[in-house]
Amino acid sequence: MANWINMGGYGVFVWAAYFITFMVFMLNIFFIILEKKQVKKNFKQYLTHIKNQYEP
Repeated sequence: MANWINMGGYGVFVWAAYFITFMVFMLNIFFIILEKKQVKKNFKQYLTHIKNQYEP
């Protein structure tokens, strides 16, 4: 098991690459969620503005 984790002396680089890749994926998901919330908020404000503009 230790040989597999060490990967012939390159384990540090391999596991660092896996970690960086995982973090990039997680940050992408996080920013997508933030963007979705912002779009929903802006759309609600837009609909309220349009509704108020055309009410007598």
